[in-house]
Amino acid sequence: MVGNTDTAQFLPDGIDCAVFLYYIKIMRITNHVNVMGILSVVGLVMFVLIGCGQSVKIPASQTDTEIFEQGKFLFEQGEYGEALDYFLYVKDNFLRSPYAGVTRFYAGECYYEKEQYDDAVIEYKSFLAFFPNDPHAPEAQYKVGASLLTQARDSERDQSSIQEALAELQKVRENYADQGEFVQKAEEKIYIVNERLAQYEFNVAKFYRHEKQYTASNGRLAYLMKHYPQSSLVADALWMQSQNFQKLEQPEGAKEALLRLWENYPGYEKRAEVKKELLDMRITELPTPVTIIEPETQEETRASQQPSHSGTEGYIVLRRDDNVFINLIREDGLKEGMELPVYRGEQTIGTIRVIEIQAGFSIAEIVSHSTDLSIREDDRIVLP
Repeated sequence: MVGNTDTAQFLPDGIDCAVFLYYIKIMRITNHVNVMGILSVVGLVMFVLIGCGQSVKIPASQTDTEIFEQGKFLFEQGEYGEALDYFLYVKDNFLRSPYAGVTRFYAGECYYEKEQYDDAVIEYKSFLAFFPNDPHAPEAQYKVGASLLTQARDSERDQSSIQEALAELQKVRENYADQGEFVQKAEEKIYIVNERLAQYEFNVAKFYRHEKQYTASNGRLAYLMKHYPQSSLVADALWMQSQNFQKLEQPEGAKEALLRLWENYPGYEKRAEVKKELLDMRITELPTPVTIIEPETQEETRASQQPSHSGTEGYIVLRRDDNVFINLIREDGLKEGMELPVYRGEQTIGTIRVIEIQAGFSIAEIVSHSTDLSIREDDRIVLP
């Protein structure tokens, strides 16, 4: 935190903050400072500690405009720690300044760039509480969700954190629907996270089915279909559900699942098997599918329903350990095994290798990254 330059007057000549605190410690250990003496300097020590944390000294004569502009210049140069001091100084010392709002936003930006996501969320939320209609508000709301999502690394075990992150991302769409860039980014994150959560439920359902616990399996499948209705796994969930009902000797449940599958997913890869089982149930008049989709174009149709992509340039939507999820797919020219450079601004900070391409997103592994910058969400990628 920035302190007043007058702090230095309390220090003995030639002694910096760290040496001064060490001096106090030695004096206490050697009994050269009695108890009352120690208590009498507590206030002084606390004041000095504030000064010790500062990395810049701001003359008292500088205006809020000058301090803010210095902070913004440092921020644009990538000096996030030093810029943060300037923004916090304006926020804390110029309460009626016209920069009181935007400094909260930029303080959040500094913490975000420093990957101090707890502090970033605090600053962004403070900014949004006071300035919900500021031009920076859509980005702040998006980054609240993105920060929470980054912290919730294991979405399969940390359900409450992941749901909190999703709720914050949904606010981007609800409160700033006309802000296309951040709405699209939020929707891409929501889609990928929901797909991962749906995959988790599907895997648990498969486990229960393997253990012959068919009722428990159907419970997880029902949860998947209720909470993630747009997931690409819903058709597979209906098929597994029909098979579970047959094992439970509940033909009506099996029939209902198969009819839903036949009517709503005409491009499903096991369509012939669905038809055979319905005919075996003596259902000769099958319902007309809602939309005719050829099986070979099903993946393409699913992809077209997801947020649009930007041609040969994309970005990292989500990071999980050494894997990243990107918003480019096969239709963009992506191929398995392809190595792509990762950029932050115009600086190359690493390389990723594509390992899996799905309907609405792709998964890549981190091959390398620079020694001082780690690959993170929102970093840019470009196809060769």
